[in-house]
Parts: sequence; structure tokens; C-alpha cells
Amino acid sequence: MYFDVNDERFREILLPQNYLDGLSPYSQHLAVFKGLLALIVLEEKSNICHIWMMKEYGVAESWIKKSVPMKEVVRFLGFTVNGELLIQKFNPFRTLSFHPESLNEKILEIPEVEIDVNVDVEWAGGHPSSISLKISHYRLQEPP
Repeated sequence: MYFDVNDERFREILLPQNYLDGLSPYSQHLAVFKGLLALIVLEEKSNICHIWMMKEYGVAESWIKKSVPMKEVVRFLGFTVNGELLIQKFNPFRTLSFHPESLNEKILEIPEVEIDVNVDVEWAGGHPSSISLKISHYRLQEPP
């Protein structure tokens, strides 16, 4: 859902048709990737990250998909301005950047990152009565 400032109305953004067909997703995120609205789907049973990008904002038929092999991803954190994914992995637990074209990974020297994001949406009569995005905290611990 988004707010159209031109006509001051809430509108729906249609996600890609059948984007979950055959998948067992454990994580889905909306973000901005290379200036485009993106839907990131991490799949539970495979090591693949599906990145759907909306080429023309507001046009449901303009979604395109890129599937990228990624092993042991625990959490998607966001994108860098260079188009890299910021992710957390396990075995061992680490935070890193991942380039979806070259498949290069770079471990980031962040000892511990704790992120708590809660999104609460309440509906009344088919219209959102309150939408709140609460980012509770970011905590970085200094190395010993």
C-alpha cells in the first residue's frame, strides 16, 4: 500500500502474479534496489534469493525476476547504494555484503548487529486507520 500524493489517496501496489508458486518462502521484504521497488523472497528449502524488481512504478506487469544462489542466509538487512545485498549468515554467524551479479561476498567487520523492526497495520472499514513503522533499536558492540 502507498499514498499517492497527487490525488491524496491510498492505493495498492500489486505484487508479481504467482510470485510464490512452487516456493516455500521464509522471508519476504520490500526495498529499493537500484532505484526500483524490489521484493526480496528468501526461500526456505533452497539456497536461492529471488529479487523481483518493478521496472515501471505502479505497473503490475512490469515486475521482472532475478534469482541468485545464496547459501545459509539468515536475514536480509537491505541494499547498499552500489546494489549489494546486506545479509546475515550462519555457520559461523556473520554480516556481509553480497553482489548479485558477480556473486562476491565481503564479510563486514561488525561484531554484533541487533535489529528489531516491527510493522503494525490496523484496518477499519477497509481503509488503514493507522500505519506505524517502529524501528526499536540498532546496537553495535565494540570489539574487545
